[in-house]
Amino acid sequence: MNLNLPLYEPQSLTNSYTSECTSLLSRKILYGDMRRGVRLLLWGTGTIALVLLICQNAGLVRCPLNDNVSAADKTALRQQWKEEWQKHQTELETWKREHAEYEKEAAGWERGREEHKKELEDWQRQREEEARHRLELQRRSQGVYWTEPHGDPHCRAYGTRAYYAYLKDVPGDLSWREVCYNMPPVPISGGRNLTEPDTCERNDKGDIVGTWHVSSGEPNCMTGWGWFEDKGCTPSVHGLLRFESSLENVREGDDQQKMCETTPAIAQ
Repeated sequence: MNLNLPLYEPQSLTNSYTSECTSLLSRKILYGDMRRGVRLLLWGTGTIALVLLICQNAGLVRCPLNDNVSAADKTALRQQWKEEWQKHQTELETWKREHAEYEKEAAGWERGREEHKKELEDWQRQREEEARHRLELQRRSQGVYWTEPHGDPHCRAYGTRAYYAYLKDVPGDLSWREVCYNMPPVPISGGRNLTEPDTCERNDKGDIVGTWHVSSGEPNCMTGWGWFEDKGCTPSVHGLLRFESSLENVREGDDQQKMCETTPAIAQ
């Protein structure tokens, strides 16, 4: 039996395949060229924009958005801004340094305030202890007394006389010196009171003697000066005028040197 089958020519298959591959390759090359062109365009545009931006910042060209400001003016403005920024930085550093110094001083003030507060507290506590001690002395020395004070017949200084009294019946377990300085006031003539003695001492007999130097209400101790005689300029001291006068109302037995040194004088 004879079969007549159609025969396919290989050449036609090859031509068809080659035509399709060529078409795809052409499109691929075309797309690749387009992408490269777009990339080159973008790179070129970016480069131009970057160059323009650098030139504008350098003041070489004007900004197209602000043609009213020249490049030189922009350069001057940038220089001014730079100087102002540097000035601001300098002021900021100065402020920081001053602030640090202030903080240091404030810390010192706070320490000083705390120390002063502690000193006040210690002083107050000491005062309270001393007050309690004085009250205890007074309570335990109720029977202690001063003899009647008597004035020294001679004056100690201008308007000043010494008064003396003896402290009696001080308990043996108490400090006679503390009792002496913390006794109640003692009255003397003229309605005056002697408060804390100037000195408390024991004499050779063991007696406790209190001494007061009274500088008020003592007219017999008030000396004065007579007529002042002008002796002219002092040869040994430039610009010093010399006067002489006699000291009056000096009583026998008074320390004339002390009375002379303490008596006030007003030259007429």
